[in-house]
Amino acid sequence: MQPKLGVADWSDDGTHSVKGNNFTFDSSHSTSLGFKYLYRLDNGFAFGDELFGYEKNYTHINGGTGQADIGQVYGLAEYYFNNDSFIKPYLGIGLGGAGIDFNGEINHVSSGKSSTIYVGIEFTINDRFAMSTEFKYFNIDIDEEHDNLKADIKSNGIAAFLGFVIKI
Repeated sequence: MQPKLGVADWSDDGTHSVKGNNFTFDSSHSTSLGFKYLYRLDNGFAFGDELFGYEKNYTHINGGTGQADIGQVYGLAEYYFNNDSFIKPYLGIGLGGAGIDFNGEINHVSSGKSSTIYVGIEFTINDRFAMSTEFKYFNIDIDEEHDNLKADIKSNGIAAFLGFVIKI
């Protein structure tokens, strides 16, 4: 079990559309909160789930503004190198989805696919606790249509996290 805190940003802040409304996201970094749960095997492999979320401000093409609450959830597979040492580097991949709740000039909820690849290092404190640092690259692909209104949001992003690991 791992609660974590970090920053997230989209590396592609180009024009997106929701319900015929074109907008751009701001280019600032956003504080992100997350949670990861893994089941680790003795051979270094681990499998589990992750959830993290953050906020981005956007500007509508007509100048109006708003806020988007973004959540991403993944099924994960990780591999820990040096599984028995104090410092454990790891590599992981995840497949899942992203949801975006728009408020302000645009009021809409959209969801779609998301994937991630990441690297990290876990620092053992004792048998029950550890600290971790993680850097991830993710992709969001929302392409949906409801009542002839389309949402088209495609972007790549990055995130960096510090986490506290509780071993159960």
